[in-house]
Amino acid sequence: MNKPTKLFTTLCLFAGIALIVYIAGQLALSDSPLGALVPVGILLLVVVIYIRVSDKKDW
Repeated sequence: MNKPTKLFTTLCLFAGIALIVYIAGQLALSDSPLGALVPVGILLLVVVIYIRVSDKKDW
């Protein structure tokens, strides 16, 4: 990947993470704070999948 594409992808990834954290915060402050676990769970699932895929590439 060239440098501008990699930079754009990284910025989009950070913006997506910030959006998920914002949604989780809004849900935590709303009437159903348990709903905040859904975006946090999705974020953790993505991190775990990324780690597993990265580990398999190293082999």
